[in-house]
Amino acid sequence: MRMKTQFIIGAIAAVVLVAGQAQAAFTDFTAAEGYTNGNLHGQVDWSTAWPSNYPNGFVVDTNAAGYNGALGVCTVYSNWAYWGESEVADTRGDTLVAKAVFKYEALGATPANNGILFTLKFLGSGGNDNIRCSLRRSKGPVQSLTFQLASTGDNAQSATAFEGHLEKYTGVVNYIGESDWLEYTAQLMRGINKNDWKLELVVKNLATDEVCIAGRWTFKSSLNFYNAPDYVGMMEGTNDETKNNIAPGSRQVDSFEFYSYHQDILYDEVCDGNIDGAKGNAEEGQAWTDDSSTWYGDWGYMSGTPFVRVAHDKYGKFGSHRNIDSAVNQTGRKWITGLGRAPLVDETIQWSVNTRVYATGHGDEHPFFDLYLTANSINNKDPDTKIAYSINQVESVDDPNEYTKMLGCRIAQDDNGSMAVLLKPANNYSNVGSSNNVTGWIPLGDVGISGDDLQGDRLHVAYRAKKTAAPTVWDCSVIISNMDTAASWTFTEDGMTNTLLYYSGSAIYPTVIDPKGFTLGGGIEMDDLICRIYYTNAFDLPPGPWDDFTADYGLTGVKTDDADMDGVVDWGEYAFGGNPTNADDVGVLPSFEASSGNYIFALIGDNTISYSVLTRDDLVLGLWTTNGPLPITANDNILSNYTESVGTATNKMFIKLLVE
Repeated sequence: MRMKTQFIIGAIAAVVLVAGQAQAAFTDFTAAEGYTNGNLHGQVDWSTAWPSNYPNGFVVDTNAAGYNGALGVCTVYSNWAYWGESEVADTRGDTLVAKAVFKYEALGATPANNGILFTLKFLGSGGNDNIRCSLRRSKGPVQSLTFQLASTGDNAQSATAFEGHLEKYTGVVNYIGESDWLEYTAQLMRGINKNDWKLELVVKNLATDEVCIAGRWTFKSSLNFYNAPDYVGMMEGTNDETKNNIAPGSRQVDSFEFYSYHQDILYDEVCDGNIDGAKGNAEEGQAWTDDSSTWYGDWGYMSGTPFVRVAHDKYGKFGSHRNIDSAVNQTGRKWITGLGRAPLVDETIQWSVNTRVYATGHGDEHPFFDLYLTANSINNKDPDTKIAYSINQVESVDDPNEYTKMLGCRIAQDDNGSMAVLLKPANNYSNVGSSNNVTGWIPLGDVGISGDDLQGDRLHVAYRAKKTAAPTVWDCSVIISNMDTAASWTFTEDGMTNTLLYYSGSAIYPTVIDPKGFTLGGGIEMDDLICRIYYTNAFDLPPGPWDDFTADYGLTGVKTDDADMDGVVDWGEYAFGGNPTNADDVGVLPSFEASSGNYIFALIGDNTISYSVLTRDDLVLGLWTTNGPLPITANDNILSNYTESVGTATNKMFIKLLVE
């Protein structure tokens, strides 16, 4: 039976924890924890009575598969089961994690859809404030998976299904039969203020070690469980839920887990937009809607046609703006609510995007996109009216001083076989190809474009503007990271002057635009438009090995993030020598040698970290024991092997590897 953790070796489980993470409260439906036919009990208290007309208690159905002590699973049909233990998210960065391992039986497919497979729910002590995350089956145009989100207060709109998230990835073939064991994880992070949440959902097939479906959302909610005990629950579909024509049959639960941890956040987040059909946007159609009830209502048209179309069949669900996908008029978007607060002296505004560029094929000079900050506050959404301009087109507009409202960069295809990077919207003649205005070049081959291959690698482009103590002066830079090869380039222009932005307070608007005129398949694909205000000196500390690792791969730097959604967090990828942008490369994971009782693992050569091996033979009774923390003495950025003898005297043992 698959246990609760990422790395499984027989009865031995190993997990890399981030410093500050609470010890997980974990329940496994086995005879050892006291579960028999009837109401669940054991390590934690389970309750329901919500709504009152459903069976009281999370009941094992003795008429179906029921409880199986040998397998350590139970089949349940009650509505909500709430766990009696709570966690508290009382500071920004606190993160609640709920995780369940389950499988389901599909009974076939007919034209109806939306059969619920499994639901995780975060809720307050009164039960009236909640965020509900349902995993459903969707019929059409193909049998696939979808997340449906709902919350009290401001609604979290449903996320749509994607063609790439086919049900077959769960192990169900031709709409009928039993799935593999699936691990469903929901993470809810407290944001900047009471109405700001970040939610991440991942469903992973434990048999194939592949992600079936994943998504990330930032949304607003008037939930009231800040600074108060928070609970979680799970639902398996009542009789009413299973009356869908796509009718999930029985579901079995192997384990359930709930814990919290704290993430140190060095920034205030202005916006975080992923173009993957979330928040109610259709998988075919415009990536941003104009629905004011959704988070995307805070984006405004700038000019031209709607910015991008969701390309759900493209790798990474990038939004596409190419002449084969759209009308290719100059298009763009602006975050119309502004920064939210004025940046302080020595704070840095970072405006970043994940992108893939497509060369035009004929070597002409042509911009790919502009990423910039503007003081132009006009929010008119008329696509025929230019209300904001690309940083290098101001020479053709009515206001020749438009550039005085801007700080930003242009990424372009130059006629010398390179990608040009421009950082100087300081006059209205910053044309591509003018060496005095180009900050630097990157050979097209270094970003994956060569010969007839016009599709570039995945790039993370981050524009930074630091507000200096000198009035009107900004230190600016662009960091471009190739997410496929780990190459990275930095272009810097310190001492740039922009008086209007310096004194604009919070009225600074992150903006992205891609010019018109793409030909021969040229254009861009984009995802993850993120703007943040980094605190004073956030970037001024001497970079360490972990900082270099995050910069090389274009990561956020949050250790618990999982960039490639392979189930191993970025910190684990670093510690084990993996590639955080390649789900097939998780590095060298720990192993257990049964004959000798040796626990064997490899860690990166970084003398700023330490490790502890923790063991216990019962998850209910007793405590974790360790001989750590032990320092890493090597500092060569090379994996070194370590062996910890845990012996063979016990029949069951749990092992955790803590790296901090």
